[in-house]
Amino acid sequence: MGLCGSSQRLGTVDSPTQSARVHQHEMQPQQRMTIADLIARGANQNDRAVGHTGFSHISDLTAFNQRYPLPRYAYRAHFGDTEEIQQYGLERSGINQQRGDDYLVQILKHSASTGGSGGEVLSLSGSQRVASGFAEGRTLARVDTQADPGKFMTLAQILLQHGDRLMAENKVTPSIVLKALQNMVSEGEYEIFHLDGDVPRHAVVDFPSRLQR
Repeated sequence: MGLCGSSQRLGTVDSPTQSARVHQHEMQPQQRMTIADLIARGANQNDRAVGHTGFSHISDLTAFNQRYPLPRYAYRAHFGDTEEIQQYGLERSGINQQRGDDYLVQILKHSASTGGSGGEVLSLSGSQRVASGFAEGRTLARVDTQADPGKFMTLAQILLQHGDRLMAENKVTPSIVLKALQNMVSEGEYEIFHLDGDVPRHAVVDFPSRLQR
């Protein structure tokens, strides 16, 4: 779907790249958006420029974050065998591995997309059952999020703690943030990320084989 007219609601496009084009068309560059603004405008039926996020107020996102806190254990179906993971941890693929804010932006773009990131962003799930659904041809690893304090965050935590700043610094567009919000709610997949990208080997606890919640 390409650039649309003014009746197109922001957040109804299919990819971050297309979404960014709609953002440039619908919003003036000098407008500083916050997540609270995106949620409020999406909930306003008279504002046709912004799609609904699934929340009505910023307090709903805060409540969502409290309802789905960072779990003690997270799971990932990862390429590589157990010996490799025990030696190196869970590593990203690709040669252009981002750090700091650049990786936070990459996380948001990953979450805004429905096609994944080809291993350049490592997402984990708090549900072993969900992670097991991707385990064919991969190794299911269990990760202790307390083994690296402050380094693991849920998507909701990243949005609340960094979303406004990244938009204010023009590092990510409101359209990307909006789509990440929408996917977080609609897909019901509450992703977890290590802020340094790779998960260190000391945080990998074991390799469960039995399905459970």
